Amino acid sequence: MSIRAVQHARDYLSETQNDDGGWGYKSSSQSVTEATAVAVIAQTSVASRESGINWLLRTQRTDGSWGMNAQDDSGNWLTAWAVLALLLQPTEKTRPAARQGLDWLLAMGVVRITDPTTATDIMGTLDINPALAGWPWQPDEAPFVEPTSLALLALVAAGEDTQPRLREAKAYLRDRVCRGGGWNVGNPYMFRKPLPATPYSTAVALLALRAAGADRVDPIVSAGITTLRQTLLSRLEASTLAWGCTALRVWRSEDESFRERLIQMQDNQGGWDRGPYATASAMIALQDTVPFNLGRS
Repeated sequence: MSIRAVQHARDYLSETQNDDGGWGYKSSSQSVTEATAVAVIAQTSVASRESGINWLLRTQRTDGSWGMNAQDDSGNWLTAWAVLALLLQPTEKTRPAARQGLDWLLAMGVVRITDPTTATDIMGTLDINPALAGWPWQPDEAPFVEPTSLALLALVAAGEDTQPRLREAKAYLRDRVCRGGGWNVGNPYMFRKPLPATPYSTAVALLALRAAGADRVDPIVSAGITTLRQTLLSRLEASTLAWGCTALRVWRSEDESFRERLIQMQDNQGGWDRGPYATASAMIALQDTVPFNLGRS
């Protein structure tokens, strides 16, 4: 059943690809970096994939970064998505662009609190170590779980697993674990009251830790997997369920009921949630190959 679903989805992505070669979040919407990168990663048809890669190459900024779309004049966390897509399709054209993007990510500024008084105040309010920095959404802002996880995935995929900043990012993710396991978009506590984990943040953090060499017996990993399985029981949009399925798969914790639920959400046109991004995310979850060169634990 999943083979038919993936083929139907591949046809849908070919039909919904914009004339400029990119994809939008929704069918016929403006091409954006995230949706285009995820569609390329999802192994669309050869022609569609090549057009998507060319869109990414054309929209890279002169400093090596990517913004939300072709008109965005400032780079941000979406650079990690573009780099991942290009690294998984290595050619003479994509390698230099991916390298530029990686260098930009490594140089991306992030807020790091080291003043003892301020750090103590933050620890008292949020119960985190504010000196640890991952990656922010925008340069020179505070770090968050999702951009940190994606940047970590990109660096590991490029073989940059000895970078000091990558080691700190792993420590950052461990510091931001919610009580009981899993992650949310940022802080696990507010005024020392625990905040709940969310499925997408937990999924991408687990993918990042798997890429960075974490072990399944690690209590943070095992608790994250348990939390992810629990949160996936809720009513979710297709893309969130898809990334949850992908994270469980790379940790060999698959649940066929989640995959079946995802397949049942596919519409008659072959897409999910009426959009290329959700459709590509679902394709990644349903394909036999594991994305991002993560292998199996």
